[in-house]
Amino acid sequence: MNANTREAAQDTDSHTVVQGTHQPDNPAEMQILSLEIFRQLALGQPALGAALGLSEAVIGERLQSYAPSVIDFDAAGAITGFSGLTTRETRHRFEIDGRTLYAWCAFDTMFLPEILGRAAAVRSTCPATDRLISLTIDADGVRGASPETAVISMINPSAEEARADTRGASCGYVNYFASASAYDSWAKDHPGATFLTLKDAHAKGRERNANRYKDVPGLLRRTSAAN
Repeated sequence: MNANTREAAQDTDSHTVVQGTHQPDNPAEMQILSLEIFRQLALGQPALGAALGLSEAVIGERLQSYAPSVIDFDAAGAITGFSGLTTRETRHRFEIDGRTLYAWCAFDTMFLPEILGRAAAVRSTCPATDRLISLTIDADGVRGASPETAVISMINPSAEEARADTRGASCGYVNYFASASAYDSWAKDHPGATFLTLKDAHAKGRERNANRYKDVPGLLRRTSAAN
């Protein structure tokens, strides 16, 4: 990879590659609601309005500000996926407290543990080599990465692309790779992509959370310290 691409990777704005970050507004009540949805999904089951303490009508009204591509519902109207965390199987396995969930993209696995207040055991596969990648992530950092050379690819879609289809514009391009060289072989066909080390990706995840929950930092900290 050339020096300019490596520099671009370090300068990638996490707010342009994360589900929900292209939303026009994120008032405090929405920040609180999103934390509650994440908590319910972390139980390994769809998030229901009753469990959230709100009627389906109220939830529906508040979630209208989000692009449709950042929320999934089941046939009963319960939320099965939200802003990166889902109960439906994807490439990125995300285990918390013995419960198996999934993430829409590799970067989601970096910021979700702080939100959920739990260490997550992550398993994914490298698109270039099919090699298994495993690591443990919590609010403080990444541990036990195998292979240690793993990196995360990133993409910088336009605001218009992200609003139209957040997952389509980013998730297929944000993956774990076994190494920078494995990423390079894949990147030849994906010229808009860059990559981050696991350490830098985790730092971006913390930055993302601080910005997304800037009006309720105490609530985020309590969520992280809960139980």
